[in-house]
Amino acid sequence: PERLREGDTPDLVLTSPADMDTLIAADLVSRDLHRPFGRISLALGRSCEMTDPLRTIPELRDFLAAAGEIAYTEGGVSGPEFLAALEELGLTEELGDRLRPMGAGERARAAAAGKVDLAAAPLPVILSTVGLNPVAILPGNLGTDADISMSLTLPGKDRDAAHDLLNHFSTEENDPLLKEHGVARFKLD
Repeated sequence: PERLREGDTPDLVLTSPADMDTLIAADLVSRDLHRPFGRISLALGRSCEMTDPLRTIPELRDFLAAAGEIAYTEGGVSGPEFLAALEELGLTEELGDRLRPMGAGERARAAAAGKVDLAAAPLPVILSTVGLNPVAILPGNLGTDADISMSLTLPGKDRDAAHDLLNHFSTEENDPLLKEHGVARFKLD
């Protein structure tokens, strides 16, 4: 949103629905073409064989309590969300000396290389990192899911291509592909 307000002119914008509403109100993106892209869960990845990820709070609490070092992003969105989830789970103090803040691209690579036990990252990051598999997906009621919506700017430079891309990502026939990459569809309010 800041880049658009500063004069950047991309054709297609992906951001949170709340930020998109602000951009719509400022006449920077199209209200009529505002569509959901996907919901992205925060997950824990480990260098291991693929297993069915843990998904409940009791399983997650026990799993984290037994974990070694856990890498998370120091800045950005997912790091503070992970720390808030630990607070909600009552594990902040217990895990304090095992938490390793890192740059955005470092945490997944560190876990894949075995330098830390776990990486807290968005599910698509874990799924796309060679040697890393999701071992837990944080339940949505911890407030760690990120909804991303999309729209075209007003006016876009290459309207036809951007419109085609918007339609491609918003068609339900692509939902299985998005799900395979850790993105679930949601509905706009």
